[in-house]
Amino acid sequence: MPHHLLKVENLSFAVNGLTILNNINLFLNANEIRFLIGPNGAGKTTLMDIICGKISPSKGRIVFNEKDITYHPNYIRAKVGIVRKFQTPSVFNTLTVRDNLILSFISEVGLKTVEKNIKEINERIEEISRIFNLEKKLSEKAQNLSHGERQMLELCMIMVKKPSLVLLDEPGAGLSKTEKKNLSKIIEQIRQNTTVLIVEHDMDFVRMFETARVTVLHEGQIIAEGKMDEIQNNKQVIEVYLGKGRSRDYVVNQ
Repeated sequence: MPHHLLKVENLSFAVNGLTILNNINLFLNANEIRFLIGPNGAGKTTLMDIICGKISPSKGRIVFNEKDITYHPNYIRAKVGIVRKFQTPSVFNTLTVRDNLILSFISEVGLKTVEKNIKEINERIEEISRIFNLEKKLSEKAQNLSHGERQMLELCMIMVKKPSLVLLDEPGAGLSKTEKKNLSKIIEQIRQNTTVLIVEHDMDFVRMFETARVTVLHEGQIIAEGKMDEIQNNKQVIEVYLGKGRSRDYVVNQ
């Protein structure tokens, strides 16, 4: 039986009497890629906010690695392995790619440890930069990178911390088709050591992950789960995205 790394159980969230999430149950296995999709206002961002500890639920609980973390603050969740990447890259623009990565190591293990092991740290930087196609950019300042390269740099900085669960907000936004393909390969590679939960609107990007499961939110509730070929044939999902009378082919081709 697969190990549930993350369990979101009977979770609800309301503000001033308005229900944003209603009785959400979401279970992620270790080393899984899961997509979270749905129209604007479905509750996707709120759910991610609760998982990472930015806000607390009105009821329900969150269990991570068999420990209840429902009311743990976000910095505690980061320490136990939950890391979130937002859509806009957050890097140190005036520093080089290498220096950005060194700072990630410092934040993870401390300055003294990095200073004592700088040779090993630089070897690790060379290794991880190859995975993210940044090995030729280590001496470049982050501000000189393309949008896609900046996305890769931030993801690389996150993976330095060896997280157990990575939350990604629309990682494919603003990327070319080639960059999206490269990103999909990298995500498939990093899932060997971590679980990845992705909020995404680009269905072409989602289709690049043939084995990934997709969870569909609408009006604060989960209305469907399954692989993409099942989701795109779900009548309720088609109606939610497109309204009555639109064709299934429109969903498939978007």
